[in-house]
Amino acid sequence: QLDTRYFRGLEGEYNYLLHFILQKQDAEPGDYICRVQPKAENFWQASRSVTCEADLEPGVYEILPKITALKDTSREPVEAVVQAKADVKPQKLRQVGLSFDIAHSKALKSATSPKAEEKEAEAEAAAATAPESKESAAASVKSERESVNSEAGGDKDDVSSLGGGDNEPKVWNAVCVIGLRVYSQDEEITIQLADPKNPQEASSLAVQ
Repeated sequence: QLDTRYFRGLEGEYNYLLHFILQKQDAEPGDYICRVQPKAENFWQASRSVTCEADLEPGVYEILPKITALKDTSREPVEAVVQAKADVKPQKLRQVGLSFDIAHSKALKSATSPKAEEKEAEAEAAAATAPESKESAAASVKSERESVNSEAGGDKDDVSSLGGGDNEPKVWNAVCVIGLRVYSQDEEITIQLADPKNPQEASSLAVQ
């Protein structure tokens, strides 16, 4: 989870709690060697790291992680913070925002395709030329709004029905990156990512 002291305002609305299970490969659900989950005494510490120490015989083992996101309604979403600070502290926002992107990009490098990188470059080029056409863009948006208002004909019922209100879908924008560190005396140890084999394995971390 992003350091709230440095990424103040950009840490988002969620607090993350970490859990994991250590078990032998192809073990039955519930037959685990170590199960780590937050307790009352270390509840908030589990948002940064959780550990398990165990002596293992040579073999193949699995680590099943789980992340629980708890929404803090007292914090504003990242989108609202960016909009509020864009005009007040643009340079500071840019500086922290770049570090914010770098922090999250560590988990996306393997999934980024050449096409995605090309689109990102095009978006950056478009953003660089955006200030030159700011006035024309604003005029275009204004004319479009006037056209929409004239077509609406002042019908309040139609406007309220288009607004969505409470029926608008809730956006799930929780972002969390986790890392695994294994201390081993075996220099030839290998670590690989794997998907759950079945729904039972995927749900074996359900908190009781």
